[in-house]
Amino acid sequence: MMKFLELTMKYKFEFSKTFNKTFLKLDKLTQKQIQKTINAFMNDALNCDIKKLKGYNDRYRLRSGDYRIIFSKNNDKLLILFLKLNHRKEVYDNL
Repeated sequence: MMKFLELTMKYKFEFSKTFNKTFLKLDKLTQKQIQKTINAFMNDALNCDIKKLKGYNDRYRLRSGDYRIIFSKNNDKLLILFLKLNHRKEVYDNL
């Protein structure tokens, strides 16, 4: 298991254009749910539902209800980049 406790204290967090565009199209209730999940991840990643994506060295998924958040972790730049957000049935298409 990754050491996400250290991750949240020293990493910088950024959001891709694709992530932001999708986020703004969601209803307000879903937006709040996703914001809550991301805030929990930033504060205490150990208690979040995170899994490494098979076939990728640096990509992970974060579960938020029926939605999945795809992010990458760059250890060299100490950066977490939220790449993609979508419903669980569609999020893994075109990664």
